[in-house]
Amino acid sequence: MATERIETVPTDVAEVTASAVKESWVAVVRRAETHRDKAVRVLAHGRAQAWVVAPERYEALLAAERSREQRIEARLQALREEFDQRLQVLDSPEGEAALREAFDEPIELDGSVVAGAGH
Repeated sequence: MATERIETVPTDVAEVTASAVKESWVAVVRRAETHRDKAVRVLAHGRAQAWVVAPERYEALLAAERSREQRIEARLQALREEFDQRLQVLDSPEGEAALREAFDEPIELDGSVVAGAGH
């Protein structure tokens, strides 16, 4: 029976072979439902082929991912706004004059490359 082939591995993840899933899908689903905080990893030829989790766990994972994406998007939006503010300075007469002055001045390289924040 498939329930005998499910073993808990050190990472608190139950593993089951694809063959065991074929023999008793219901046992695998019951295992995921019974241990809601754990997942069942389905292995074929020693490699993970699928994961079985309780619906509540799946929803929690989706919610966590959405939250992460929202935090990333909020940070990206803040960076966009900061960039736009900095870029807007170039549209002002003072910014334009400063830019022209910077490009009009000759630079003496003395045979070396000038790079980095200090230049």
